[in-house]
Amino acid sequence: MAASALGAWEPVKAPINGTIWDLDFVDANSGWAGADRAILRYQNGNWSISKEFPVNYGVGAISAYDDNCAWAAVSGWYLPTTMYYWDGSSWTAKDVIDDGFRALAICAKDEGWACSPTKVYHWDGSSWRAEGPESTGGGFHDLEFYSRNYGFLVGSHRVNYRYAGGNWYPIAVPDYESFLGVSVPAADEMWAAGTKYDPWMGPNLGKIGHYRGGSWKIYNLYEIKRFNAISMADNEFGWAVAMDQNWASNVIYRWEGTKWHRVVCPARCEIWDVETLSRDDAWACGSNGWFLRYRTGPAVTASSVGRIKAIFK
Repeated sequence: MAASALGAWEPVKAPINGTIWDLDFVDANSGWAGADRAILRYQNGNWSISKEFPVNYGVGAISAYDDNCAWAAVSGWYLPTTMYYWDGSSWTAKDVIDDGFRALAICAKDEGWACSPTKVYHWDGSSWRAEGPESTGGGFHDLEFYSRNYGFLVGSHRVNYRYAGGNWYPIAVPDYESFLGVSVPAADEMWAAGTKYDPWMGPNLGKIGHYRGGSWKIYNLYEIKRFNAISMADNEFGWAVAMDQNWASNVIYRWEGTKWHRVVCPARCEIWDVETLSRDDAWACGSNGWFLRYRTGPAVTASSVGRIKAIFK
């Protein structure tokens, strides 16, 4: 692998103070975030509030196809989920579903998928409906699509599926990993991150799995209790966010082709999601209204690099 450019993570304050749960970007200049009581919009270098909701409501999942098509799953305590649609100018409440969504993946204006803890939902251009595998143990956590024809669904206790050619197929997993996040850099390939209880080590340990061509490569991170999310630019570069064995959840790991390296986080916050736009640009989000941004090049200062100990070769 060629030497990586010098980069650094820096904190960016959001226009809210609550937790930011989910991220999705159309490109480097246009993105969305789902948060407590709000949908946030990123444009022209700034975050703003796109839509606000009452107290005790939050956006658990958000996904965009382009600047004129996005979906957000909004719910409150013990209430159904309302699916909100962005048409390029405003958010409109559409389907109401008696379930809690964990992830959304919008592949086209007439094609999208979502998962709750127990079901998979499909958007066909007219409505959201349950369609696909089910989990009686509440095991579904995340799904992502490379295109409308290829995608992956991951969950707890070996509950993992591959979508191809209009059908869902179960994927055998080497052990009882529980994957909480997934990234799909190619049609028949995924990276997944999560945890597994280890009877020999005692506590849970962090797990990252790379699935390609029907086989797995598993990476054990013993200092990590649980990975919350993962996002790959390609097979040579990506990011994962985690909680360590001391319950500190402001942990960032970087993949550079052969090994996962721990990078010190520049903000005291729980990190729940990460979105890798390229090898030079990434975002993460978490508690207390914090975003984190990774950049390389002229925007990176000597002081910021020294402060967070950026890994580079």
